[in-house]
Amino acid sequence: MDQAEIVEVVSKQLGVNYVLAFDGRVLEIFQPSDSTRVHVNSINSVELERHPRRSVYRLKLKIQGIIATHIIEEMHLPKAERFVSAVTEAIQTYDQQAP
Repeated sequence: MDQAEIVEVVSKQLGVNYVLAFDGRVLEIFQPSDSTRVHVNSINSVELERHPRRSVYRLKLKIQGIIATHIIEEMHLPKAERFVSAVTEAIQTYDQQAP
């Protein structure tokens, strides 16, 4: 992923809309009243899976051992797949560069 490219995906968590943005190094989580920035070094994993009982997807972010699950509607699936790919690639790249 090009460092200048920002991948964004819209999600819901507990009925609240979120925007997850990743620029290749920093994940930014925007919610209505706040935002959180997380360096790729703090992200343990990210995965996307189809919900077993609903027609939505679950995006699971594991950050410093804590898992946060975001609900992704089907219309946002292509962006969510790009998001997961970009974050996964950055995690692997950072792990290879770490001392």
